[in-house]
Amino acid sequence: MSTRESSSTLLARIEDSVARRGDLVLARHELVYRAGRWPLVRVASRALGEAKGVVLVLAGLHGDEIAGPITVAQELDGLAERAHRHGLGLIVYPLANPSGFDAGTRYNADHDRGSAGNGDFLRYLSDDGTLVDEVEPGPTPRRWRWSSELGVALPVETRALHECLRRDPLTRVLAALDLHQDLLSEGVGPAAYAYAYGDRSAYRSIVDAVGALVPLLAERAIGAGFGVEIDEEGRARQPSVITAVPISDADAFIERHDGSLTDLMYRLGVQHSVAVETTGATPLDVACAVNRAWLEGIVELAAVRLRAPRA
Repeated sequence: MSTRESSSTLLARIEDSVARRGDLVLARHELVYRAGRWPLVRVASRALGEAKGVVLVLAGLHGDEIAGPITVAQELDGLAERAHRHGLGLIVYPLANPSGFDAGTRYNADHDRGSAGNGDFLRYLSDDGTLVDEVEPGPTPRRWRWSSELGVALPVETRALHECLRRDPLTRVLAALDLHQDLLSEGVGPAAYAYAYGDRSAYRSIVDAVGALVPLLAERAIGAGFGVEIDEEGRARQPSVITAVPISDADAFIERHDGSLTDLMYRLGVQHSVAVETTGATPLDVACAVNRAWLEGIVELAAVRLRAPRA
């Protein structure tokens, strides 16, 4: 399989998978840029309205991070089988930034990152009303709002995701997974880490499975995503000096409340909300295997939540 396939080819493979099944439906939302038009695709369980629990998966928000979309294209059948066998509904955005995917850039084909990157889903409000896009881990801040409610600059794909997500049954989401690749950290070999919240002990078996595939980037300062700059060709780069970066724990987890999709889902009450990262030095097939381990594991955790007695 070519690693340079176009968004249309990748999405056609996903559409073929959906067409072969009777339990999934696919919808398209047109994204209009100065550089052209691309579809934002949403795949969901046909019986989503009947599902008491839902798993949400996002991939390809950063266009140059190809492992997530490729994993979803490869694993969609198995993911649907596993979720539906447990009585779970499924919502998948397999390629959130198709124009960036085709351009090979972190942000979209217009090189528009908005005011806080295209992972801008919520803002925190301080006591004086100031908007903050990141807060330190700790007690839940008293106030936060969707970024799209606040008049801040959002890229086309991010605004479209806001519109789609707000029509999704988010109150029934039991687990959310956002698939990424860290292409910004330099001098790092093949490795994996993740962003997650609260008690991470439930991920023990997933961590073990990932650790059998690739080293875990544990107990290390990780500054990827801080202060990203864009050159004239739309290529993202990390500043040479970054201060106050988070340090991963012994299982390679970081807790970062940065207004991302997983931060949003956590603030909405989703206990299992994880962003998966593999380094740029990780071979593509290994990165996809890491993503697959997380997809399989997060569905199993959602199934446990579904079966748990209601308080």
